[in-house]
Amino acid sequence: MQWPFEAWGATAVISGHDHDYERILRDDNADGKMMPYFVTGLGGQGQDGFAGQDPGSQVRYNSDFGTMIVTASNTGLALEFWSVSGGGKLIDSYTIA
Repeated sequence: MQWPFEAWGATAVISGHDHDYERILRDDNADGKMMPYFVTGLGGQGQDGFAGQDPGSQVRYNSDFGTMIVTASNTGLALEFWSVSGGGKLIDSYTIA
């Protein structure tokens, strides 16, 4: 998606569709602040390979099914991606204050 999420005041973008997990940091409006984009699509329809790599890609995973857990509080967001392998394994975590 190439919509102006930062200009609209978004804090993060979370999408599914692709059957993989990826966290990308981008500064689409050139304000010096990186905004996280998450693709979290490993819920159960197989795993996709990665076709290319965004320059802002921080973490990529497609070895097993998994889920993202988002915990919201008065002070921020904690986002964690867990695989199902081995009874659950933390693959990535990111905090937004």
